[in-house]
This record gives sequence, C-alpha cells and structure tokens, in this order.
Amino acid sequence: MNRLARIAVLCTLLACHTGTPPAVETSGPSWRVWSQQAFAEARASHKLILLSVQADFCHWCHVMNATTYRDPRVLALLAEHFVLLRADEAERPDLRERYAAWGWPATALLTADAQPIVNLRGHQPAARFAALLEDLVERQRRGEPLTETALPRAVAPTHERALQQLDASYDAQQGGWGTPQKYPFAAPVEHALWRSAVFHEADRQARALQSLQGYAQLIDPVAGGLFQYSLEGVWTKPHYEKLSAIQAGAIVNFSHAYRASADPSWLRYAQQTAGYVLTTLRSPEGAFYASQEADVGHVGEPTHRQGADYYRLRAEQRAQQLAPGVDERVYTNLNGELIVALCELYRADGDARWLEHARRALPGDKRAYAHEAASKDVLYLSDQVAMIRALDALALATFDPALEHRADDTLRFVLDTLQDTERGGFYAHTAIEGAAGVFAERQKPFDENAELAMLLTQRAHIEDDAELTTVARRTLTAISDQVAARGRMIGTYLLALEQVDGPYVMFSIVGHADDPAVRALQQAAYRAYVPQGIVAFNEPEHSRYPYPGKAALYLCSDNACSSPVSDPAQLPAALAAFLADESAARL
Repeated sequence: MNRLARIAVLCTLLACHTGTPPAVETSGPSWRVWSQQAFAEARASHKLILLSVQADFCHWCHVMNATTYRDPRVLALLAEHFVLLRADEAERPDLRERYAAWGWPATALLTADAQPIVNLRGHQPAARFAALLEDLVERQRRGEPLTETALPRAVAPTHERALQQLDASYDAQQGGWGTPQKYPFAAPVEHALWRSAVFHEADRQARALQSLQGYAQLIDPVAGGLFQYSLEGVWTKPHYEKLSAIQAGAIVNFSHAYRASADPSWLRYAQQTAGYVLTTLRSPEGAFYASQEADVGHVGEPTHRQGADYYRLRAEQRAQQLAPGVDERVYTNLNGELIVALCELYRADGDARWLEHARRALPGDKRAYAHEAASKDVLYLSDQVAMIRALDALALATFDPALEHRADDTLRFVLDTLQDTERGGFYAHTAIEGAAGVFAERQKPFDENAELAMLLTQRAHIEDDAELTTVARRTLTAISDQVAARGRMIGTYLLALEQVDGPYVMFSIVGHADDPAVRALQQAAYRAYVPQGIVAFNEPEHSRYPYPGKAALYLCSDNACSSPVSDPAQLPAALAAFLADESAARL
C-alpha cells in the first residue's frame, strides 16, 4: 500500500470523532458551481478536482466547512492545485447514489479529466487532509499514475446467499441490522414481515417487531419524528437530525406492524410520526420539506447549539428556544415517499384526513417529474419511481382510475427513456450533455431499480404481461453485482427478489366503476393484510374474469382462482380458505 492509500485509509477510519474542534477564523475555499466550464478549466489547467458532496442536515459537514476548509495549509493547497466543486446530496440524486457509501460529507478526489482517484468518508481533520493533498500533488508532479486499476465485476449472488448476507447483519441483542451505528432501515422490516406472512416464518415477524421497538426509541418524545440513527450500538444515543425519508419508512413500518400484529402501540407510533411530519415538515402549499437539522445553527456561528442540548428540553422549555432549522426545499422523490406513507397509515386506521394531506402533496399531472421546482433538463429515476408509487397508492386508496393512468404514463416514460435495453436495468437519470469523465457514465441506482422491479412485477400480474416480468428479472440481474458491496442495505433488493418469482394473491374486482358495490369490494380488499396481495379493477368488457351480473371479486394466484365473492363481509373467510389452499399447494 503506497503512502497516499495509507493516508486515505487513516482519514477514513478517523473521519468521525467525539469532540467538535473550534472554528478557525479564515475565509473558506472558492467553491465552483457544477458546470461544464469548471471541468473544462480543470482539463486546461491540469488541476486536480475535489468534489465535496454534503447534506444540509449533516453536522460533520458543518464541522468540516468551519475547520478543515478554513485551515490555511489546506486552503493554500486547494487554491493552487484544485478545482473545487461542492454539491448537495438532496439536490443531486445521481451524486447521492454514487457517493452514499462514503457518508456525508463524502470527498471525491479526481484527476483533471474527472477520473476517480480516491473517495473519503465523513469529516477529515485538517492536518491529515493536508498531508493527503500534498502527497497527491507530489505524485502528480512526478508523473505517477493517480487512478487505481478497476476491480473485476463482482459475481452475482444467489437469492439464498443474499438472504444470508442480510441475516448475518442482524443484531439479535438490540434488534435492527448492523452495528455500531443503528439505523432505522425500513426495507428489512418489510422483507421480514413479507416472509412471515407468506411463508409463515414466525421468527421473521419477531425480528421485525424487535427492530421496531428499537426504532421507536428514536422518536422525539416531545415533537415526534424519528432521529436519523443512534450511536455506540444502542438505540438510546441518537444523532438528532430528522430526515423526511426516515419518517416515511417508519410510518410504513409501524402501520404494517399494527396490521400484522393488532398491537395498538405500533399505530400510535405511526400516528405520532405522521403528526410530526404534518406540523414541522409540511409547506403551506401542502408538500413536504426535506429534513430538520440536528443542531441549532451551524458550527462556528454564534447561534450554534448542540442538538443534544436542545432535544433534552421539555416542551415548555423548547418553546422559549430557537429550534433546529428545517431544510425547506421540496424534492419529488421524498414527497412521493411521504404520500405513500400517509396512504399506508390510512390503510391502518381508516382516518381519511391522512388521504387529504397526501392529495395536497401530489404535484400536478405530468408524464415525467422534475426533482424540484427549479430543476431543468435532467430527470431522475428516483423521482419517477417515487411518483409512480405515490400515484398507485393514492389510486388504490381513493379508487381514482385517473391517478392510475397517470402512474402508467410515468412508467411508460421510464421504460422508453431510462431503460438499458441491451444489458437490463434503468439509469439514474436522463443523459447529461457534456458530462465529464466518470460522470458521463450513468449508473444504475440500486434501491430504485429494485423498487422498479417490484412495480413491474405488480403490473405484470395485473395485466398478465410476461414481458414486464422479464424486464423485472433483467433489472434485478443488472444490479446483482452491487449486492455484496451493499452489506446490510439490501432489503429492497431482497424484497424484489421475493416478489418477482414468489407467490402472490390477486384481488381481481369485476364491475362498473360507478357501482357502489365495486367500491365496497375494493375497500374490503384494501383493508386485508396480505403483503403479497395486489388489488386490481376491471370493467366487465375488459376483464379476464367472468362478470356474474353484479360486482364480484376473485382471489387468484398463478395456480388457481376462487369462486366470485360479492359480499364484502364474506371476503375474510374466503381469503383465509384461499391462503390455506395456497400454502398446502406449496408444500
């Protein structure tokens, strides 16, 4: 290992430390706007590129900006030898996907033609960071190669090996997946609940509920809302930022746990979390903001106050204090996730107010959705997938076929525009004209491709379209070489694997859209807790199922269909019998 690599490893290992260093009163670096001109300047001047990917809520980003990026030695090196770019992970889903494994701040050092040299994780102390930069500059001066030889592509894992990988990260003592930082990951909970319901694996449900007990300890007891994660391998030492994506996942998890177990505590947690979202993260227009910061003010500012000092206060004490700031930007993907969450909460408690809030957050009718209002040109897969899921969830909850048609239009845009038809999978964004170096290589984001595979699988079952199933399988194959590197963060991928080839139950409703009996059957199907269930509606003239002269519901799998059910009150018994027969057929 050469000196640069040793320093990079040391910087990564020591990125997070317990003390907050004092701010240095020195002007910060001259960050450039992300542009073709900036990359062209790097090529023309033979300067290296430093890209800092940060998050508005990120405490250690603020620390690094106030200390390392104000250190005279670091500033001198950056000014002479680097073109400096800074990006916000929430504004750039493509960069978030590319650098998320390195945490925030993620620091990417690249050659003058934008080829990667090394990526650094988290906060970098000034002295070690300066030593790394000096070594890199010296290597460039001597004409030594700066980029590493590309590693061979990973071997795609089997379903069983992927399952073993996730299981190996489970913390049997504390619950949750992984240590020492305890994150409230939503996907592995959903995967555990799915396998528990479909394959009757009671230990999976116990694992999900144990984990959710840990997640609940991250709820702010005063204002509600989950903190982002906890430290030291326990759930009781939170890091205090509150992200909208964390809230969305928790609301879905708690709602599903309530429906699976009938324990009312899960419903209270879901409602409490949704209450925080609606009071703190909602814009006047009804859409949802991105996050709330951990601290009051930023490191180095006179108003700065540690989040731990604020969040230990009681409600009446907090009311007299300045609260941590809210990032009031509205992003389509995060907004869509919260729409889905509110629909799932309505599914759990039947309170129509959640649907009213979800509808207010829905953007106008479009075929493809920009990341935020000011976005231009580039369209991201994450936004399209989130909006398809949101439209589908609202269509199912409200029985509004117009929303389903909108979802179909957006799915068609994704299939036509973002699909890699040769190798399978979907690109993170539309092509960016003039993108430099490594950034011209569009990636296939892991979770979004897995989520899209699930959407395609559902559409395939509804439309009896084998081609969509083929696209879903090819999508999962296209991202399978990423599984090993993702460690514990493969829950969405595993859930997609389970669904694309696993059992399913179609609640196929036949009737006329304006018939109240159709709506009643739809609501009965909607309320049933069947994670592998898919609800679909067909007008009699377009249905594959016979119309017996009145609204009817058929329970179907890839093996058989039930007799028609016309009375919603009879659905639970019919469903229980159908699921028992399906379980027996799999034995």
